[in-house]
Amino acid sequence: MLRPLLSRLPARIHGLYSRLALPSTAPRPMPPARGMSTVSFSHGRQFTRKMQRSPWVTAALVGIPLLGAGFILTHLEETEYTHRTRFIAVSPERELAMGLEYHKDVVKEAGNLVLPASAPRTRMVARVASRIIAANNLKRNIDWEVTVVDKPIVNAFVVPGGKIVVYTGIIDVISTTKDPEGALAAILAHEVAHVILRHGAENVSWSYVISALALATAAYFGISPDFTSSLGQLAFSLPHSRAAETEADVVGAELMARACYSPVIASELWHHMDRIAPSSGFALLRTHPTNADRAAKLQVLYPQVQPVFLNCAEAFRHAIHHPKLA
Repeated sequence: MLRPLLSRLPARIHGLYSRLALPSTAPRPMPPARGMSTVSFSHGRQFTRKMQRSPWVTAALVGIPLLGAGFILTHLEETEYTHRTRFIAVSPERELAMGLEYHKDVVKEAGNLVLPASAPRTRMVARVASRIIAANNLKRNIDWEVTVVDKPIVNAFVVPGGKIVVYTGIIDVISTTKDPEGALAAILAHEVAHVILRHGAENVSWSYVISALALATAAYFGISPDFTSSLGQLAFSLPHSRAAETEADVVGAELMARACYSPVIASELWHHMDRIAPSSGFALLRTHPTNADRAAKLQVLYPQVQPVFLNCAEAFRHAIHHPKLA
């Protein structure tokens, strides 16, 4: 999944260091020599307070958010499928260029670990991807391409431009499910949904805003930019990332249902993933919902998607005649 890399939150945030008290018998410090000045750490705090009282700083603190709000309001658009209004400041052309460049780097790094189009696992991924793309009319002048990398990495992603990358590690994991091809369909549909919904461009757009706010807040209050950036991650970036994953799960269930893959398989997949690799860590610090949470939400969603699955015959017939990917 293409998404922009989030900075890791620090393991802990150090508080103020306690000052060491000199023993009462310690000699009094010598006064500074003539012509020398003493250094006081209170000067920095005084400067910060002076800046906070400055009318120019006040005007900037009012004006910059207003300009930012105006910029955001002029860059709103509606998502496909879910019709959610969101902020995007990255053009489709820029998004496409970023996706293709990333895919190029991945393939170059993989080298001879990229499996040939004739390999059984590559053919399986291409077959499932072709069915999803055809059933949902996703060709749209996109040059869809499948790349399978022979690495024990449990991951798969799709980048703008239709480049699908699957690692054999995740194929091995789903090979132990009841329906490996259906599980692969759930994974690919989820990743394709990220691209359709332009989640990568949305994340990059918000990262600009959060970085600017973090720097401005740090400068005004005289605190570490790393600290304000971490707060921005915790308060917005991570919750937004989890919401995007849930949205991709919802749309992905519909995409796979149109291709005549039962959406029940998606819920079963995450139950399976939770059994072999239970989610760990604090939920608030996660970029993705827990496996159990995803399985539960998909199970609740099934009645809404079931009619799509029951009426998928026409889309499936169209998919049969769609050219296979390689």
